[in-house]
Amino acid sequence: MADEAIRVKVVCRVRPLNEKERASGDASIVNFPSPSCVALGQRMYTYDHVFQPVSTQVEVYTTSARPLVKDVLSGYNATIFAYGQTASGKTHTMEGVLESSEFRGIIPRIVGDIFEHIYAMDANLEIHIKISYFEIYMEKIRDLLDMTKSNLPIGESKTKVPYVKGITERFATSPEEVLAVVEEGKSNRKVAVTNMNAHSSRSHAVFLIAIKQENKETRQTLTGKLYLVDLAGSEKVEKTNAQGLTLEEAKTINKSLLALSNVIAALSEGNKPFIPYRDSKLTRVLQESLGGNARTTLIICCSPSPYNEAETKTTLMFGDRAKSIKNKVAVNVELTAEEWRRRFEKERETSQKLKFIVQQQDAELARWRAGESVPESERSRLKMKAVVAPTTAGESPAAVTAQGALGVNIPAAGLATPTATPIATPTPVQTRAFEEERTRLCQQLDEKEEELQAQSELVEKLTMKLGDIEENFEELQKDNATIKKQITVIEHELLSSQEEVHEVMQALEELAVSYDTKDREIGTVFNDKLTLAQENERIQSVLDQRMLELEKLRESTGLDRRKTNELLLSIFREVNGVSSILSPKSDEWVPLSSSSSSTSATPPPKVTDEDFTRVRVQLSNMRCEARSLTEQRAILEQAEREAKEKAQALMKEVANCKLKLSQYETHNETLTSTLKRSELQKRDLEDSLHSLEGQLQDMRGKEESLTRVEREREQRTEGLEHVSRELEDLLEDAETLLPEAAGSPSGGHCWQGDADCSDNRAVQSSAFAD
Repeated sequence: MADEAIRVKVVCRVRPLNEKERASGDASIVNFPSPSCVALGQRMYTYDHVFQPVSTQVEVYTTSARPLVKDVLSGYNATIFAYGQTASGKTHTMEGVLESSEFRGIIPRIVGDIFEHIYAMDANLEIHIKISYFEIYMEKIRDLLDMTKSNLPIGESKTKVPYVKGITERFATSPEEVLAVVEEGKSNRKVAVTNMNAHSSRSHAVFLIAIKQENKETRQTLTGKLYLVDLAGSEKVEKTNAQGLTLEEAKTINKSLLALSNVIAALSEGNKPFIPYRDSKLTRVLQESLGGNARTTLIICCSPSPYNEAETKTTLMFGDRAKSIKNKVAVNVELTAEEWRRRFEKERETSQKLKFIVQQQDAELARWRAGESVPESERSRLKMKAVVAPTTAGESPAAVTAQGALGVNIPAAGLATPTATPIATPTPVQTRAFEEERTRLCQQLDEKEEELQAQSELVEKLTMKLGDIEENFEELQKDNATIKKQITVIEHELLSSQEEVHEVMQALEELAVSYDTKDREIGTVFNDKLTLAQENERIQSVLDQRMLELEKLRESTGLDRRKTNELLLSIFREVNGVSSILSPKSDEWVPLSSSSSSTSATPPPKVTDEDFTRVRVQLSNMRCEARSLTEQRAILEQAEREAKEKAQALMKEVANCKLKLSQYETHNETLTSTLKRSELQKRDLEDSLHSLEGQLQDMRGKEESLTRVEREREQRTEGLEHVSRELEDLLEDAETLLPEAAGSPSGGHCWQGDADCSDNRAVQSSAFAD
């Protein structure tokens, strides 16, 4: 039967607003000017039929799917698939609620109608129904009836028709068995929860019904295939809020739907020499349904909500392009050997008639070329198209056909002339011999044809096996190359990670050494501080001794040196204040008052120039010591600042090291899933991390102790600064007062005699030497 070009049937179904959309106050953005037209905005789209939101499942099935039942049982291929965004009602349209008679979808209804038609067909027909159910998930074909088959390949038959290799096929004898298969496959489908749909399909589901019927009397075989496809919905990540695996599934779904749109666009243009069926496994499986041998019905499902206006417009444009696709459909019939023989005989007779016509016309042409004029009555009336023999010679077309079949030579003038040589009539013996020879040749021809057919089938089987082997070998080579690349990449990553870990370990070792060094430096600074404290105590003792000496000098002064005594008493009071600051625990000394000194009967001892010189020297030494203390304090402050900056830098390095360690740990966990050998290295890294954390804790303890020591040192430093300022003031006052004391009348004598002066000088010399 000749191919028949028919257009793809496109119907549109608009679902009603859901509860969430009604609660937010949304209104429908689509209008329905006619039963075959839908309007969105300022544009109108026309399809074979448009189902409004109030349409029932029965109406959708009766209009879009029921006519295909007879086509499939007549030997045609048919396809029904639903297209649209997620949550637009595709799965409800194709499957619905299997247990409900009202809300059942296309698949359960079409299964029931197929068996009703089969029950009413001729009893001489032997019918076989095979069911297959698979899904295309993440660009892998998964058998929903056998979950062990998770990545099935796509092959081609002898007629270049794609099919899924190794798919499970189950025979069915009743609608209940088919629906049980649907339930089983449905439970194995990949679904997920998104913001758009609580049960979002994450794969393209294909339900295949293959019906083969053979007539027991005529041995004629018809084959019809029905593809029922529930496509996964296109979706936007910003609306579904998909993450992780759900996001990867959405990317793959959108990619396959884009490939389907590209195929639709290429077919709708009609002038492209190449159709990109192989860009996706979905388009490869639907190759016969789009531009091939199938009666196809496309159901586009839309949402009327203004929230989904962009997706609805895209879906309507997709259906508008699909209307212009035309498929070339033909009955899938398998002819018997007798039918093939009958067709062969018919074609051979036609060929013999054409040969006779050619001979007649060649003879006429030869006469014309020889310069002979051929009368109108002798010209050939044979036509190649009509294949009718001339009747002017009194012979019927059957006789002419028989003569051509017997191989009788036709004269150059043809049978149209009365003077033509008569054709000899074969004898019965010749006819019988011819029939026997013809029967023998036909038997030989049948045998040769059977042998040729068997050899052809064997060659095709071997070719298919060889192709499968080559494909498997190529796939194995590709997989091997991919695995080698992955192993190489993993080895490089492992080596780089090992080097990075080694560098980190070296950095941590250097950090630990640096911390040890800093610890030792801190210990040295602490020892220096202890030394300074001891020095301060020694200075305090020296100051105490000086105060005792000053007290003795104050007691030995007379009434005539009241002013000097008062000044000296003020100096003694300031020295006493310094002493109380340097040593708060020491007893406070109260100097003698000026009145008590005036009532003393004993004359005050005289102070010599040598005594004032010694006092000046002592004060000068005290100033030098105070300056040295100030310089040491400045050095200590500078060392403290440097130690603090180094500690902050070390803390930053520790934080960076901890960040790197966390990154390396995550990286090592990724490598563990790919290469098991990295497990031991990961454990070593974890042990190192624990030890490093212990070291970090120790370092933090040391840092806290360092901070404590710094605070104490700051407090001592403030005390030293205060003492230093007061000592400088006292020294200035003493320098001012000493020259005045040296110029007094009694300054050249010693109050207690030469021996006492010598003792005082020795004590002062030893004190300043200390």
